[in-house]
Amino acid sequence: MNRESCKGCVHHRPLSSDGYDLLKCCLYILDTGVPRGCPPEHCTKKRLKKRRSSERGL
Repeated sequence: MNRESCKGCVHHRPLSSDGYDLLKCCLYILDTGVPRGCPPEHCTKKRLKKRRSSERGL
């Protein structure tokens, strides 16, 4: 499910690798091997993706 609260999380990714990223879900259990242990509305496992710095330095 594409939740606004999951936006930017490293674990929130597309289910497929075929270029169609319409359906995203929490892949925390695949990344870590353990269940998330919290509801998505009150997730305590969210890790934000690192922002890329621009090549121009702006």
